[in-house]
Amino acid sequence: MAISTVPLKCRIHGPPEIKAGSMLPVTFTIANPSEQDVRILNWQTPLEGSLTAGTFVITRDGAPVQYVGEMVKRGAPTPDDYVTIPAGASSGQTTDLARGYGPFLPGVHKIRFVGRLFDVATPDVLIPRTGGLQEELEIASGEMTVRVKP
Repeated sequence: MAISTVPLKCRIHGPPEIKAGSMLPVTFTIANPSEQDVRILNWQTPLEGSLTAGTFVITRDGAPVQYVGEMVKRGAPTPDDYVTIPAGASSGQTTDLARGYGPFLPGVHKIRFVGRLFDVATPDVLIPRTGGLQEELEIASGEMTVRVKP
């Protein structure tokens, strides 16, 4: 199966309401509804355990909220940087968006994940792949809404 046809699905969910200045835990999940296991390079996704890029698109009352978290410069990937998602299963991780986007101010926040999987491989492919051999896949979640109260 060509990686471009792997029907990976991305979704996010979290609380519908929080208090200003508190944590905003959002669970990011990638589902693999295909009949074949896939391995994905977890870079710049919450699956790596922390926010390392501004891959969430967030607005507050229609105005963009900027990413202010860490930016990571990397060397070559290692096998430990990959997550295996079995056929018909999913992999998820909860992360605090306030750690990358600063304290959330009162208002209505619209949140989406828009990113890229920098390498998606089937089990028969030797990982890590480097030197332009990676197969990238764009992914995006639906939108969630969070009301931040004073």
